[in-house]
Amino acid sequence: DRWVEPARHAGVAVDVTIEPGTPIPHILAAAKALPADLIVMGTHGVGGYRKMLFGSVTERVLRHSTVPVMATPLRAEEVVTLSGKAPTFRIATVLAPVDFGPGTDRQVRMAAALAADFGALLLFVHVVPEPRALTRLTEAVASQAQTRLERIRSELTALASRAPAVKSDFHATLGVPADEIARVAVERHAGLIVMGLTGHGAATGRPGSVAYRVLGETPV
Repeated sequence: DRWVEPARHAGVAVDVTIEPGTPIPHILAAAKALPADLIVMGTHGVGGYRKMLFGSVTERVLRHSTVPVMATPLRAEEVVTLSGKAPTFRIATVLAPVDFGPGTDRQVRMAAALAADFGALLLFVHVVPEPRALTRLTEAVASQAQTRLERIRSELTALASRAPAVKSDFHATLGVPADEIARVAVERHAGLIVMGLTGHGAATGRPGSVAYRVLGETPV
């Protein structure tokens, strides 16, 4: 009741289902049967910086769900208040890491719509993986990375122009994608990160691995 009553008091319709069994298939089945538009789950784990999500219930639901999942770290700041006639959100910045893969357009539309609803800044982020090369090739590889970074900045400018309904900004940098996304999220006080589960992780056989690492490294 301590979880249900505040929501009902704020005018949110609530239903409760308790079932025996393994959590993951039941969560996925319930989301499909409703059907659900969003799954909201906590990311409990060992805690601390870079806590591991792999093997957790949330990680496996993220991997198999066809429904968007909002994962909320235990250390996250409260971004919603249940009072009055409707929930009140306190989200000043929505961060959208983009890799310009097949799902980018859908991700941008979703992030822009959320930023518009919250009256928030939409911050696009792209990380060019830091080059690793033999010493004799380092200078040439670094030059190529910088050239790519300039091209990405131009593409991000064009991407921001496709979300005219919201105030937007962009950030492009070199580094390890998950580490840089987490760092920017904290530095820019993001209240919400909108990421797809494809991209860099898919190439390594672990779809969404960048998103999982970001969840492990940031309190957002």
